Parts: sequence; structure tokens; C-alpha cells
Amino acid sequence: MELPSNLNLNKTLMVGTDVAAWFLFDPQALAHREQDPCDWWTHDFAIRKELAAGNLLAVDTGSDGGFKVRFSTEGLSDRERAYVRYSREFRLRTLSGKLYFDGGYALSCDDPTSKPEEDPENWVELAKGDYRATVHTIDWYEEPGSVDSEGTGTETSLPAYVVVLESVPSLELISPPAIIPRMEPDLYSEEPYNFSEESEEIEETPLKREYALFIRNETIFPKAKIDEIPISKNEFQQLDFSSQKITAENVLEILSRSVVISPSNHPQQIATLFGVVTLSASNSIQVLGEDRFVDSWSYSMDGHGEQRVQIIRSFKRNGVDWVEVKPYTPQSEPVPDTLVQQLKQLFANYAATSPSYPKRIKYAHFYAERMESLTEASEIAWLVANALDLAPEIQRELLSLPEKELVERLIALLEAI
Repeated sequence: MELPSNLNLNKTLMVGTDVAAWFLFDPQALAHREQDPCDWWTHDFAIRKELAAGNLLAVDTGSDGGFKVRFSTEGLSDRERAYVRYSREFRLRTLSGKLYFDGGYALSCDDPTSKPEEDPENWVELAKGDYRATVHTIDWYEEPGSVDSEGTGTETSLPAYVVVLESVPSLELISPPAIIPRMEPDLYSEEPYNFSEESEEIEETPLKREYALFIRNETIFPKAKIDEIPISKNEFQQLDFSSQKITAENVLEILSRSVVISPSNHPQQIATLFGVVTLSASNSIQVLGEDRFVDSWSYSMDGHGEQRVQIIRSFKRNGVDWVEVKPYTPQSEPVPDTLVQQLKQLFANYAATSPSYPKRIKYAHFYAERMESLTEASEIAWLVANALDLAPEIQRELLSLPEKELVERLIALLEAI
């Protein structure tokens, strides 16, 4: 049943968060994110779309914790107005007449911690339509009597935020934030700043001279994020620093583990420097009979391709293959924008029609959405190469190509599919 358009709203809710942010949204408006990774909202290309469309109101609180928020169609009270720190306008649309208030646990994604429909409490009822949502940050604890002798907020203390909702004929009348704004209700914090304007590009780390070598037939491309690469027990032990004491001298080494991944250890071989993010070890017990079983362990690593390197020499260290490397940066002509756009369009067509693409790439739709937002030729090319199911010899060929030739070769491969 549609709610009356003149509904008056005055509702105060509490929200807890461990991602230092809270959200207000109509689950119907974010249904298209149900197959995306649960951190989609931390990516600037994705959050920008939802803020612009009015599908999501999001505020960075500056810290984890619990926050009291009042929702109103009547504006600020005199008490609240006296302690407003700063304000920000958002676009907000409700399709169902109900908005869910969340601390980051129930945003639409492939595996949310909780689901809005299972929570009867944190809902804001509002007539269907478009709204100007003005979020006011309140320095609530500055009001005399707002906290008790233990420093805890009292029942009558002001909210940390007030969200004033005003019906508008068009969302175009409102200038939305491009990314989540930081609106911390703390008089002594820094001035408000943006949640994140991080680039999706993976930055190159300073190249060391020597690295452990992991030989793999399948090429790992720069910029590619890879999950669950199988590794041997010896390789796992080579990378596992969990038993080491972290000190000022070794912390950077522990936090920036990298290996060279290559099909061989031959001098002049072009390979990829791979940044290891996580290591995993798991075991499975196979029962063979009474008092007989096999305890089988498997090991893997997750991470991303960092940059291309060229092997100078190989050697053994503690029973493990190591290599000495140098940067590999072949000279290339500038890549014309027409070629970049052609590559992006061909990939978009491939992502929309190929049956093998969603099998190869996790969060295939999100991957394609990210690709559409990119502009830098090298990053686009490597992510396209990572998404294609290519024979090992073609992968190795691509890894050695200068940038313009790489783009042209990928165009030819996509046109042939």
C-alpha cells in the first residue's frame, strides 16, 4: 500500500558500525548490487554512481561505534541547531516507501552479514519519490547535561546526526557528493574530508634486486588481482612470517611480501612481480579404513600482479629457487585514445555475450563496470588480458609486448572471438 505523500516523519534510531560509516537506502534501489562484492561501496567508480542516482545515502563517521540519528521532515530543533557542526546534501530516492538504516552489514552484495527484511526495527517510512536529504552533524556532547558522570550519553542527549528529508520534483536540483563524505561528530577532530578517492590502479612497489621464484605455466598479468593460487608446502613456508616477531626492522618486509612468477628461470625471461596479500593453509582428512587415514594439506596465496620484470640469473637459497631481476619497460609509442576506446568497447561486448567470461572472472559484472570507468591504457590492457581465456603461449607473448602493441594485439584477439 502506498504511503500518503504528506507523511510527517520524526524518528530516532541507533546504529552500530565497524566500518566507520552508516547508510540509508531502499533495498529495491540497490537490488542490482546483489551479485557484487560486499566492499563495492569502497570503490569510487561504484559509489559515485549510487550517490548520483540517489540510491544510497552514506556518511563516514570517522570511527567505529554506535550513533544516534534522528530522521525528520520538519527540520532541526532549536537545540540541534545550536550544535550543528557542518551539513551535507544528498540525493535520495525511495521506490517502496521504506528506507533501511544500516551500519554496513546489510548493503546489497553477494554475501551480506544481515538482511534488511529480517530486521523489523531500523526502517524509515517515507512516501515514494525523490528527496533532498540534508545530513547535519551535531556536536551533541557539547550541550550541558548530555553525558552522565561516566561519560555516557543520557536518554535526553541530542543525536549525533539529524537527517532532514524534503520532497523534490527532481534529483537534478541537488548536487550530490562524488564519494562518501567524512562527517565526524567530534568538535576536536580534523576538518571533514572525503572518505576515499583511491585509484583502482595497483601501484608499483620499489623493485628489490632478488626475489623467490614461483614457476607457473599460466601467466600472471600486472594489475590483475588473483585468488587462491596453489603453492607448495616449501613455497608456503618461504612466505609465512606468522611465527616471526614483528620489529621496526622487518615490518616492511613482512607487510610487502612479493615473489616472481614465471614459466621458467631462464635468463632474459619476462616475468611478473606478484604482491602476496594473504596466505592460506587447509587440511582434509580422508578415511581409508579402521585406524587408517590420510591427513592432506594444501596451500595457496592471494594477491596481485605488480609489474613486469626480466630475469638476469637464477640460484638456490635454502632449497628454494631465487632470481635476480631488473625492471622490464619496453619502449612504446603513445597509445591513441581511439585505440583505447576501441579496446574498451570490444571488451564490453565480450563481457556481455561470452559464456566463458563469468566463469573465469569472479564478480564478472563488477569487473566490467570497473573496466568501463578506467582511462589509462596500460591498466585497461592488462585487465582485459586477465579476463580472456588465452593459451599459455599467447599469455607469454602479451607479457613481453610494448604498450601500444599490447593494445593492438588484444583488439585483434577480441575481434577474432
